[in-house]
Amino acid sequence: LDDVDDCFDEDGTWQNHLGKYRQCRWFFTDEDEVAEKQRLNCGITEIGRKCNEACGCGKLQAGFTDASSPGLDAENTLNKKVNNKEVECEDEEGEWMTHESKWRQCRWLDFDGEINAEAKKLLNCGKTEIGLKCKARCGCEVDSALQFTTACEDKKGS
Repeated sequence: LDDVDDCFDEDGTWQNHLGKYRQCRWFFTDEDEVAEKQRLNCGITEIGRKCNEACGCGKLQAGFTDASSPGLDAENTLNKKVNNKEVECEDEEGEWMTHESKWRQCRWLDFDGEINAEAKKLLNCGKTEIGLKCKARCGCEVDSALQFTTACEDKKGS
């Protein structure tokens, strides 16, 4: 593998985590947002796979897998063996209904907000539309609904 030779930004416009098409220079349009844009895109989205130099030439953020590496499909797809069968595990593109009846993208499950990421997964994975459409973030298990059956209350106590 010639990883060093692949360290360049491809010309064109590419889709980012917000579904918008941008050139690689978009990463640097606001210096206060560079790290966040890299975290949300590098090795994950189309722009994050096409803008290798803007993403640090393969030096990915801790905890992220390079989706363009061998063995992984370009859209955050994993293959897991469950009961000796290959099972495709991926997050579906789009916005999905949450337990709060709000439309969110799969990445919402990973961010701490009014409730933390773990609670969001407990309240949604295997239970709501977002929890069924975002298989990779919910754990990729065939019976993922069973691992998220713990009762949990949000800040409003409902």
